[in-house]
Amino acid sequence: MRQAAAATPEELRRSPVFVDAPQEHLVWLCGTGRAWELAPRETLAQRGAAAREMFVMLSGAMQLVAHTGGTPVPVDVFRPGAVSGVLPYSSMQTFGGELVALEPSRVFALDRDHFPELLQRLPGVGPRLEAIMSDRVRDQVRDQQQREKMMALGKLSARLAHELNNPAAAAQRAAAALRDRIGRMPGLALRVVQREVSFQELVNAEAARQAAGRHEDRAISALARAAREDRIADWLEGHRVPDAHLLAPTFNENGLTPDRLEQIAANVPPEALPDVLAWIENYAAAQSLLEEILASTARISELISSIKTYSHLERAAHPQPTEIPPGLESTLAMLSGKIRAKNIRVEREYAPNLPPVLGRPGELNQVWTNLIDNALHALPAGGRLRLAARPDVGGVLVEVEDNGPGIPPEIGGRIFEPFFTTKPVGEGTGLGLDIVRRIVTKQHRGSIRVASEPGRTVFSVWLPASHRDDPSPP
Repeated sequence: MRQAAAATPEELRRSPVFVDAPQEHLVWLCGTGRAWELAPRETLAQRGAAAREMFVMLSGAMQLVAHTGGTPVPVDVFRPGAVSGVLPYSSMQTFGGELVALEPSRVFALDRDHFPELLQRLPGVGPRLEAIMSDRVRDQVRDQQQREKMMALGKLSARLAHELNNPAAAAQRAAAALRDRIGRMPGLALRVVQREVSFQELVNAEAARQAAGRHEDRAISALARAAREDRIADWLEGHRVPDAHLLAPTFNENGLTPDRLEQIAANVPPEALPDVLAWIENYAAAQSLLEEILASTARISELISSIKTYSHLERAAHPQPTEIPPGLESTLAMLSGKIRAKNIRVEREYAPNLPPVLGRPGELNQVWTNLIDNALHALPAGGRLRLAARPDVGGVLVEVEDNGPGIPPEIGGRIFEPFFTTKPVGEGTGLGLDIVRRIVTKQHRGSIRVASEPGRTVFSVWLPASHRDDPSPP
């Protein structure tokens, strides 16, 4: 980059900002600022550098490159007439990205120290520059909001994949084991028939097995369960049943204690006992595997149902009567991995007969996600999260409370500001609570407040109750 010949009034008039400016003031402006020439790939402004100059593109093209998570992301291209850099009324202190030349370019630069005189000489320029700054802020907020949503979607996808993987893997393992058990059944049945065990003897043996399963106490300690398995294995070995150590775990899980096994032994010929017990063990194990598959697939269905409720896939996007507890519960399901990882205790206080609110369920779930996720981030391992919902003055009051360290008083007044965050770099954009505030107050005509002290932080969201003839929120 090198300094070039001064800009001319005709070059500045290419910009809509200066198109009708008086000639003498443009002459002053050209003599006050500087012009730069850049070759392709040269940088006009470095990320993190002090923002001191306003730039007006005279020729060529400059690319604005932002950084997201350390990755360069092309954002915008400035062509002749475009204005960029720091503007009057702007509080920008450093450049958030780089301005890189895409082709041979010529740029006019004016130091911010000259802004007061610029606005005095050219009062019509002020509103135009202010409009550019407003557009820039609006575009930046929109892009950041979209990035925040994409980050949330990425986290949700990762959590969902993790949550679905566990029951899916369990179902797959159980199905493979069940296939093996079913394959053994014909051979085991044939051995029992060859022992000439009567139909009534088999009925009695099966009745003893079912009675054991119905009366099984699954609340016993792991130590007591292990001791009982050892007694079962000893009984099997005492009755010369092959593979006692393989049969004992299944009998133990199904409540077939030595007393129950004695009932079975009393109803079949001694020489047939090993084959009958092998048949019973295989049948009981197959049933247990089938129950495991049912439980795993039920968990998958539960997760999918929670996702549908959370993302509101099966409803229209327009405001409608919306129940609060299902949205809170589906959000908890989406965040269950984080809750388990930190061993968080969740308390629920949902008042009965809560009236619905008129709202967009997908947006409300975004509110609950931000508030609950922030609480989980603040909580230490073993912390407590309380969710409450109750009627309140013509609406519903929802509280998200945690017993974390609290919000420092010096930042309590800034937590709803756009781009303000206390999270480490890369973990938050600072738009979560700003989005929450906008959804609650603008989209749903509600209110939100926070009260915090060490050991207790409560976000309170009030939403107006729904009536079928209510007008839709804007």
